Amino acid sequence: MKIFGYFLILSLPICMFSCSGCGGSSSDENVNAYPESFVVASNTLATAASVTESKIKINEFNPEASFKEKTKVINAIVNSTTIDDCKISLPILPTPGNNPRASCYGPVVEYQFHLDSPGSSDIGSLPPGDLGLWTSNDGSQACTAAQMNAIVNNMSAKVDSGLLLAASMVCIMNANGQGLPSAGSSISLTTELNDAIQVNNPNTTISTASLERLEDSDGHPVYKYSIVSTTLIGTESFTYSTYLKHIPTVDDNSSYKGKIWGSLEPSTSVNATAYSVTYEKENTAIKAKLTSAFSVLAKDSLLDSDGNIPVTGPWNQNFNYALFNIDSETGLGTVSYSWQAGAQDSHTRVFNVFTEQNGNVVSGCGFFGYGQKVDKSTGTLPTNTISTFICNWAGPSNTHVGKVNMAQKQCVEKNSSGYFVSTEDNIGYSPVNDCFNTTNQFNSAGFFGIRLPGGSTWDTSERPNNLVDLTTDTDYTNYTAPVAPSDI
Repeated sequence: MKIFGYFLILSLPICMFSCSGCGGSSSDENVNAYPESFVVASNTLATAASVTESKIKINEFNPEASFKEKTKVINAIVNSTTIDDCKISLPILPTPGNNPRASCYGPVVEYQFHLDSPGSSDIGSLPPGDLGLWTSNDGSQACTAAQMNAIVNNMSAKVDSGLLLAASMVCIMNANGQGLPSAGSSISLTTELNDAIQVNNPNTTISTASLERLEDSDGHPVYKYSIVSTTLIGTESFTYSTYLKHIPTVDDNSSYKGKIWGSLEPSTSVNATAYSVTYEKENTAIKAKLTSAFSVLAKDSLLDSDGNIPVTGPWNQNFNYALFNIDSETGLGTVSYSWQAGAQDSHTRVFNVFTEQNGNVVSGCGFFGYGQKVDKSTGTLPTNTISTFICNWAGPSNTHVGKVNMAQKQCVEKNSSGYFVSTEDNIGYSPVNDCFNTTNQFNSAGFFGIRLPGGSTWDTSERPNNLVDLTTDTDYTNYTAPVAPSDI
């Protein structure tokens, strides 16, 4: 296990906090109650050319940084014995219901004389988020990387806040010589955590912060953090509740398992969101399962008593389900990510992405398509595999049968600036049921054309189907789907 910051053994004859069964301890013992080297991050995030300890700014945590950069910061916090390092800056939490996307992914597209509406001369538009990888690049990075980063960052901001708050608690214990609670005991750090958080987050107030040791599991200690805070997002006050259950499965905490879950609930409106992440680390191999959901009808009950989001629960929008198999030293690996905009949708949108390192080359491929839906009636989670590609999701006379076993594909490679850039594109198609159109194709009323909003001319050129067949694509057949960790 890598130790960052200062190492100091403190022994005090009395407890300095409100606690039951506490005792003096060194920082490396306290960190055994925390998932060191674990965060939720996209496997296609840009990374600085070198990440060194001298570059770490503990109080300037970046929720959009790479796995490697974020774990460097959090590891430094939980290993620090300096109280100033406990005064963290929390990420800005995304407003519930916010579902960001990269500009290259699913833009609004206008159409005229749509081919699936013969004789119609209507001009209409296809809504945002329904067109997949529409252009190859988004600024300095490939669209696959940009969209994966956007959707994962939106989820990880909530998880990061919980991990950072728990990390600050460990840091406070280190700085004050406080040890871990004994079995059946708990420690209250509400005042201490609130004082630390208020320094850089004046709009956040901690009302509960406790660490308890639960009954052992298979001979291993079980620690549970409970943190409740209120924070301003814009002009509205939200209650952010987060819980972390951590189980070190070896004495030095190099292997462990656990779960972090929480909710973000507004004080006035009924919009609420919740997340749950189960994790498992075996040496450097990390498995994680993320679920998140949003409700415009209920402020609570999105989570059950075990910290899970029931598929049959009151969510009605933006259900996210992701599996991560990541190397903790590189942040590379495989991710399968699916999300469903509405509870009644026929399919999830699915990304399957892998990144790997061979010598000095870091590369990978991403595949986008549609898959099994999140089924509220049966309580079934999707498989996170791509089963079809639906070219006309919301246009006239659309059909959701799609092109079975077909998908968009984009392969990427990390450049000298740390960005994943495109090396192979198979993303082209036409937003009609047949997925292609010829030049100046006529619908009996006029020539089919598309344009971005504000465009002055219609593009009536040929748009061939450039999708790949997943049953024969070599990169996809070599892709190993990530495996979920065991629940706790």
